[in-house]
Amino acid sequence: MKYSGLWFVPSPPNTNDGSTRAYNALITSIESRFPSAARLSPWSLTHRLLRSTPPPQSTPTAPPPSYHHILQFTLLSQSRTYCYIQPVPPPTSTSTSQAPPTSAIKPEPLSRASTPQPHPSSSNTNTASSIISIPTSQSDPHTAFLCTQLSPLWSFRQALQIAGGVTYAIGPYHISLGEVRMSRSGAQAGAGAMNTSSPGVVVAVSILYPDVKAEGDGDGEVDSDDEEGFSFRGGGGGGSGENGTQTQSQTKRSAGAGVDLGVAEQRVRAVWEDVRAGLEFGKVEVREVMMGKEKGGDEGEAEKTVRMWCEVLRLRA
Repeated sequence: MKYSGLWFVPSPPNTNDGSTRAYNALITSIESRFPSAARLSPWSLTHRLLRSTPPPQSTPTAPPPSYHHILQFTLLSQSRTYCYIQPVPPPTSTSTSQAPPTSAIKPEPLSRASTPQPHPSSSNTNTASSIISIPTSQSDPHTAFLCTQLSPLWSFRQALQIAGGVTYAIGPYHISLGEVRMSRSGAQAGAGAMNTSSPGVVVAVSILYPDVKAEGDGDGEVDSDDEEGFSFRGGGGGGSGENGTQTQSQTKRSAGAGVDLGVAEQRVRAVWEDVRAGLEFGKVEVREVMMGKEKGGDEGEAEKTVRMWCEVLRLRA
């Protein structure tokens, strides 16, 4: 199994090459801090976002929009595309009960409720959502069908693409990053539809427990090979090695007793902090989304990965 965290570094406003500079700086940081890092095969991603069409006569009590994500991600599958219908969670009962009676008709609170917030979040959700996979060869016809035949229900919002994403293997960790390119010209998001604008860079950090089942129940045997004593300068989440670090063999031994996903989250966050140490991204807010912690086997792990990526790639409301 693996556990992952994802970070989106937005491009600074009014710059043409901000994301490229951030991407190159992150590559340089990884290769200089971790000279033993092995560069793996490149990967690609295509993401299309559709939003539910509002009713002709919107009212203050109209439900918030839902989103339809269409994600092709070669790190998950070379031949499948994932379709994820994401409802926006309704306001909490506490906030609803405490709101004054007149606040429901004010446009400003309604706008805030329906706008995705940029602060760190998790891909967990308490509302019903659906994920299916279709053959990648059908992704273009499927998107076109939604935007034409089902246009009363769905409207196209954005298309994003990462071409030539890179992944580094560093002990039990994988660090994947890519520069996002955007197109708002239409539903067809092929390579020819992409323009040169880039909203930012995405960085994913994963910790791998190759001999533990995805449920983290501890039934898998621990592999004792590859005792390279790897450790991160930043700590990697409070192990027992030098300066609080945890070596690769220690990580494997702890995995054999069952994976504590809270500790895994701390470790991937520590790796990200180590990678970004000393880098300046300008006056932007880096967004963090962590993988959900619910169990679900290998299939559930893929669904949690889809939710995490779709959440961070939902750039527009």
